[in-house]
Amino acid sequence: NRMEESKALFKTIITYPWFQHSSVILFLNKKDLLEEKIMYSHLVDYFPEYDGEKQDHIGAREFILKIYLAQNPDPDRMCYSHFTCATGPRKDAIAAREFILRMFVELNPDPEKIIYSHFTCATDTENIRFVFAAVKDTILQLNLKEYNLV
Repeated sequence: NRMEESKALFKTIITYPWFQHSSVILFLNKKDLLEEKIMYSHLVDYFPEYDGEKQDHIGAREFILKIYLAQNPDPDRMCYSHFTCATGPRKDAIAAREFILRMFVELNPDPEKIIYSHFTCATDTENIRFVFAAVKDTILQLNLKEYNLV
């Protein structure tokens, strides 16, 4: 499935030596489609380890992010995440997104490494704002760490 391919690619990138000291911004696109699809299918059909409620897109989103973030082997690498393009307060779609997010977070072997994730929709103009906020936070965290303030 595409999610497994995406997870494998993410793990390759996050563990690649060239990116050892880089922060990571994870964009999880098409959350609006996830919210729509979760209304008529259950995430557990695709991920048996998902223990969230049917039609809960927040839980699904957390699960998916956790999967990606768990791939991060470096505690010093910051990874940013954010969810955008919600089409409404659909409990099922929210749970599905949270579940998917959690799947990726669990790929991160170091719980102290910050991974910023971002659920997106191609038409969402908030993406750039999120990227700038994530970059500013990365710079701030690196400076605080350099001067032993954290």
